[in-house]
Amino acid sequence: MIQLLCTDIITTISDYTNDYNYNLINKESFKKVKQMGISHYWKEKYDNHFIDLKIEHLILKRDYNWKYECFRIKKFQKWDLFTKTRILDTHLILPQQLSEIPKEIGNLINLQGLHLYDNQLK
Repeated sequence: MIQLLCTDIITTISDYTNDYNYNLINKESFKKVKQMGISHYWKEKYDNHFIDLKIEHLILKRDYNWKYECFRIKKFQKWDLFTKTRILDTHLILPQQLSEIPKEIGNLINLQGLHLYDNQLK
């Protein structure tokens, strides 16, 4: 016989996974899982990623699901394109083989043009 897992166990386990398909859990568990994604812990992990790369000018400021954002930024491998020296650039040429443009690009306040030659964007 299958027993239901306690809500606390479900939320704790989900905090360590990068899966976002929570369709099979009850509403109470889903609310807790969602709440954990916007916690200060995940926001701090997100911020520290950019601080470690010395590109803290890209840190997002609004409310997001920080857990999701952490996994998203860890997958993006081209953060060197957005270094401090390039923050003043008005035009940014992105190399080929780029599959996505991170939303943090909106923090480049001087950016007037974006050149995407032959990229395979989603």
